[in-house]
Amino acid sequence: LPYLYSVTDHLAALNRAETVPHDVAVPGHGPILSHVSAGVQANRALVEQVASIVIELCAEPRMPEDLLADLLVRLGGAPPDAASYYLLHPTIFAYLSHLERIGAVAHHIDRGRSLWSST
Repeated sequence: LPYLYSVTDHLAALNRAETVPHDVAVPGHGPILSHVSAGVQANRALVEQVASIVIELCAEPRMPEDLLADLLVRLGGAPPDAASYYLLHPTIFAYLSHLERIGAVAHHIDRGRSLWSST
């Protein structure tokens, strides 16, 4: 589960990256590429996979921390330490904000709890 601050901006950046003329691409992680399209496609597919899982997990109203826990279980990963775990909190909110923006999930407060559900 890659750290993201804005899923919407990340997807826009991926779209832009494919249109920039280049001879080689030097990603922030991984090897130098002759073209970004394979990396962009893999990255976009991962974002779409995570978004689909979040929507599915929101079939019943859920709190963000519960969503994150279930998402990590579903993806088969566990952060190695507290710092890594808490770094993923903005990521779950990035997904929820993006999905709310496109109308896939909705937010409401019930008895002082922040709940998200699929629309």
